[in-house]
Amino acid sequence: MNWNVGTKIAAGFGLALAIFVIVAAVSYRGTTELIEASDFRTHTYEVLGRLEATLSLLQDVEIGQRGYALSGEESYLASYQTALGKIDKILQEVRKLTEDNLHQQRRLDVLEPLVKNRLAFAKESIDVRGTKGLEAAVQLVRTGKGEALTNEIRKLVGEMQNEESDLLKQRAEAAQADAMNAK
Repeated sequence: MNWNVGTKIAAGFGLALAIFVIVAAVSYRGTTELIEASDFRTHTYEVLGRLEATLSLLQDVEIGQRGYALSGEESYLASYQTALGKIDKILQEVRKLTEDNLHQQRRLDVLEPLVKNRLAFAKESIDVRGTKGLEAAVQLVRTGKGEALTNEIRKLVGEMQNEESDLLKQRAEAAQADAMNAK
C-alpha cells in the first residue's frame, strides 16, 4: 500500500493524538488515585481526632466529678456538664466515620456502654456528694469503679487508635506508590 504525503501526515497526527490521549488518561488516573489516597488519610486523621476528643472529654468528666466530690464546689461541674453535652455526638461521629470498618464498629459496640457506665458513675458520685456528703463521696471514689472503667475505655480507644494508625501508614504507603506511578 502506497501512502501519499497527506495520508502519512494524517497518520502521524493520529498516532501522536492517540499517544497524547493515553498519557492523559494515565495521568488522570494517577491524579485521581492521589486525591483518593489523600482523602483516606484525612479521614483517618478525623477518626484519630475524634478518638482523642473522646478521651479528653472523659478526662473533663472525671476532673469535674472528682473536684466536686472532694470540694463540694459547683464550679467544678462546668467541665463535667460541657463534656456531657459533647460526648455522645463525638461517639456518633466516630461510628459514622468508621462505618466501613467492622473491627472498629465492634469496638464501638463495647466502648459506648463503657462510656455510659463511666458517665453514670460520675453522676452517682456527684449525687452522693450532694445528698450524703464528702465522706460518702470519697468512699464511692475509693471503690475504684470509675478508675477501672476509665482504664478499660483508654485501652479500647488505644486499640482503635492503633488500628487507625496502621491504616494511616498503609494509606501513606499507597499514596507514595501512587505518586511514584504518577511521575
